[in-house]
Amino acid sequence: MDSYSSALEKTVMPTNVDAISSSSHWQNPPSGWVKANWDAGVNQRTGRVGLGVVIRDHHGKMWVARSLTRLGFMDHRAAETLAASMAVKLGTEMGFRKIQLEGDAKVEEVDTNKDGIEWGEFL
Repeated sequence: MDSYSSALEKTVMPTNVDAISSSSHWQNPPSGWVKANWDAGVNQRTGRVGLGVVIRDHHGKMWVARSLTRLGFMDHRAAETLAASMAVKLGTEMGFRKIQLEGDAKVEEVDTNKDGIEWGEFL
């Protein structure tokens, strides 16, 4: 069972990744913040859900990426919500405290120090 679970979740820690190109539509977070971009896809026929998160700093350097495949029927909104929570969890696991969240062109800023949020309880 452990090997099955580990095959479904992949975390990438880049060692030598260039910053995102300036021709992209991606917007840098403010200095001192990171941006966690997420997305989700749902295959209603098979019940498979794919989630993905990429975290970059204000220079566009990728710090970490994670993808996850799950089986279980859910709608697209539920899958997007799950991907957003995965983005927050990954960011806090990496020790980031100022995280700008972006999924489907929606941007939210979370300062876990200022807002006093206990993410363990939220997730």
